Amino acid sequence: MLSAQFSDGDGSAGDPFQISNRAGLEALANYLETAGENVHFRLTADIDLAGAEWTPIGTGQKDFRGKLHGGGHHIKNISVNATNNLEWIGLFTNLGTGAVIDSVHITGGEINVTDPQVVAVGALAGVASGSVTVFGCSNSARVNVNNGIPDVDAGGLIGFVTGNDFSLTSCVNTGTVTGSGGRTGGLVGCFKQAKGTISDSYSQALIRTDAANASAGGLVGYIEQSSVTLEKCYATGRVHVPSGSSAGGTGGLAGFVNDNNGAVTITKSVAAQDTLTGPAGNTHRIVGRKNSSITLSDNYA
Repeated sequence: MLSAQFSDGDGSAGDPFQISNRAGLEALANYLETAGENVHFRLTADIDLAGAEWTPIGTGQKDFRGKLHGGGHHIKNISVNATNNLEWIGLFTNLGTGAVIDSVHITGGEINVTDPQVVAVGALAGVASGSVTVFGCSNSARVNVNNGIPDVDAGGLIGFVTGNDFSLTSCVNTGTVTGSGGRTGGLVGCFKQAKGTISDSYSQALIRTDAANASAGGLVGYIEQSSVTLEKCYATGRVHVPSGSSAGGTGGLAGFVNDNNGAVTITKSVAAQDTLTGPAGNTHRIVGRKNSSITLSDNYA
């Protein structure tokens, strides 16, 4: 029985499968797509992943749709280097419709990507697709992408978001995020063809990319063809894009807002960095560059 891999519980909302060690966490890989829908899991102890590389949960084609309740526990010393031919990298490869991750804290370690196959990286998940809820989570692991690919999405928590009804609330990133190009953000690397909200969350991390034409933001690197609201958030970490870049943008909150038909709102948020480095004309305290109208209200920088 799959349930034998957990210390207790039956997977219901009232009695989640209990996870107290690495083996239990790895067993989530048995609950992907329909096998994991509406299945509940709960961390009952801090879990230290030191000593062996972590294999992200999921296959890229199969996503996690269950409910992982962290209970405030920490997943410590994550280390991802080998990617096993995966395109999306994190604790999870990808979160699918119905997934809920709450009160999970990724503490220390590094996700280091050199494989040119990888296109989306986040400490929690490479990709979130559809109705995904992330609440009360944090990350302090370093996210480092150095695979030479100019079109990579890297975020402190989630690399790439698409689909409807994504929600990230009361979350924190303090882990440095370094991108090799593309789109880099303190919480989320990129929203594309998405509808989502980030609220009551912040990043205190250095956000950096040394690639030309890249976009980087204190909270979100890039937003395209999406309806997105950033509300009651702040960012304090420095944001760096090469000053010679021309196509991207550097922003204290969002790097580049592109082709959204006025569907992006940033409100009651603060960009408190002491330094933003980026292309002349496309580096600004709130939004680095925008190619469509957006709603800005009650923000401070």
